[in-house]
Amino acid sequence: METRSLLQGILDASPDAISIFETVYDESGSPADFRLVMTNQVSASIMALSMEHAVGRLFSELTPEELQNERFNALKQVSETGKPLDREVYTHRTDGLYLWVKSSFRRFENYVVVTYTDITKRKEAETQREIQTTLLERVFATTLLGIVVYQAVRSPLDEITNFRVVKVNRVAKELISGSADITGQLLTDLFPESVTPATMNRFRNVCETGIPFEIEYYYLPLAKWYNIVGVQLGDGLMLTYVDITARKQAEEASTQQSSLLLRISESVKIGILTTEPILDDTSRIIDFRYTYFNEQAKNSLPPDWQQVSDQTVRSINFAGNADQMVALLTHVVETGETLRRETITPDGKIIFSVVSKLGTGTIITFLDVTQQRQAEEQARYSAELEQKVADRTQALSLTLSELEQSRNELERALAVERELSELKVRFVSMASHEFRTPLTTILTSTSLLEKYAEITNQQDRQLKHIERIKIAVKHLNDILEEFLSLEKLQEGQINVHPVAVDLSQLVSETVHYIQDAFGQKQSIEVALSCPGSINLDPSLFRKILINLLSNAVKYSGPETEIKIQAFCDNSLLILSVQDQGIGISEDDQKRLFERFFRAKNVSTIQGTGLGLHIVNRYIRLMGGQINLASELNVGTTLTVTLPI
Repeated sequence: METRSLLQGILDASPDAISIFETVYDESGSPADFRLVMTNQVSASIMALSMEHAVGRLFSELTPEELQNERFNALKQVSETGKPLDREVYTHRTDGLYLWVKSSFRRFENYVVVTYTDITKRKEAETQREIQTTLLERVFATTLLGIVVYQAVRSPLDEITNFRVVKVNRVAKELISGSADITGQLLTDLFPESVTPATMNRFRNVCETGIPFEIEYYYLPLAKWYNIVGVQLGDGLMLTYVDITARKQAEEASTQQSSLLLRISESVKIGILTTEPILDDTSRIIDFRYTYFNEQAKNSLPPDWQQVSDQTVRSINFAGNADQMVALLTHVVETGETLRRETITPDGKIIFSVVSKLGTGTIITFLDVTQQRQAEEQARYSAELEQKVADRTQALSLTLSELEQSRNELERALAVERELSELKVRFVSMASHEFRTPLTTILTSTSLLEKYAEITNQQDRQLKHIERIKIAVKHLNDILEEFLSLEKLQEGQINVHPVAVDLSQLVSETVHYIQDAFGQKQSIEVALSCPGSINLDPSLFRKILINLLSNAVKYSGPETEIKIQAFCDNSLLILSVQDQGIGISEDDQKRLFERFFRAKNVSTIQGTGLGLHIVNRYIRLMGGQINLASELNVGTTLTVTLPI
């Protein structure tokens, strides 16, 4: 009895569920059932029974019917073979609560000891870790940042001597090495000319202290600027790369223009100064602080102005008109109005000034026109000269005040002009080639029809040329339709209107249309696995599919097969069109979705180079994406992914 009490105490002290079953044999000596002889409180809790009520009962009485076979077989296997059994199962308690348990079965003579360990939290953690790992891999693959993960290479003395690339995403590979795989390479081998002792120290510091760094770096081999951020990651670090070449070039251009503006302002004989408003606690303008004087403006101010600590309109109070000047500048800031005026200084000088808004403050340009005004009274020539000076002064003041805004507008206008010029050249080249063939066909067929009209029994030939004219007109219509679609896209006139659609019917109608338009040159096989209706814009989807099928038919030989496959997964429609056509080279694939671009191997086949560009624009409007896989003389597969 003392031994049993001691054993019960050991069982009750265990955090795991433990039950001891005695094997009950049938007449043939085979295990027929198992009687619970001892258990602990944890196990009784799982069975939702009291220990007193559970001990002594058979396994078949204690276990829910839906779990009896699987658990009985495990007990029987261990009882008969004596071999231990360990497994992890997702099951439920007798009260219906589901959980993960690790179960262990051990035989001791005629007894089977069953241990259950609740591993639900571990399983949930493993599931969460798998989800996070999957999410991380997707972010790693799709982010626009270049990412490289380095592992520290250590000496026998545990000192960091180098770093090895262990992971790199697509963007970083393109930025650093094009298409070459750099995984496994050492930092010093990748960048032998760029990795300095200072660079190695910076990398070591991140690994040893965990303090990140951020630098802007000019990579000479590619002539590009990168913003690089390094953070600690395990026993190594992760670098992110962003190409900032365009921003750096813009900053350099801005600096050059600012320098040019400064040189202009210092070389003219016009006084130029700028101000920024000073506000009180209620955001009301109470004064203006001078932020810039050119040399001409400095010479016009009192000699002691530089000794004034706070160089504002009120503190300098030149000519004793601070209140009037503050009111005038406030009016310009609040209304945006440009004011021109002439004032006479106490010493009799006539000053012509222009006050304009500049940013949140003002720019003031002024000129001493005393001599010009006096000369006006003496001669007409002097009046004209003064007018020219005033006009030039006005133009210069306006130019200076609007220079910053004009710079940005000019850059945008030049970019648009270059693009328009390029598009015009490409359009004229394409149109002259694409329009010539169908127009020549129409002209030739019309001429022959006229001749056949004079000859009897030529109806078959007449119908042949009428059909050629119809085909040529349809081709011209398709070209114009593509230009019209491109124009609507450019002007933002196309919107997405998703509705419930029967995909099978929509695809079937489109396939029949293509076969009617091109004839039965190829066979088109369709395989769809999207049950029920889906939500998408049927008009845009039909245009996308027509264009993809038209290309497949046009660039494939007769008696070939075209496959259309579509399936729905996680609110996405994935559609692919595969042909056995002439294929596309790797170089041409990079530019295939550009306007007017046509691959080198299709020069003898009619086309505008707009179809896939328009398709790509439609797909992006619908929130999807398109991918291409192709091999020369083997075929092309275009895969479209759309949200539904």
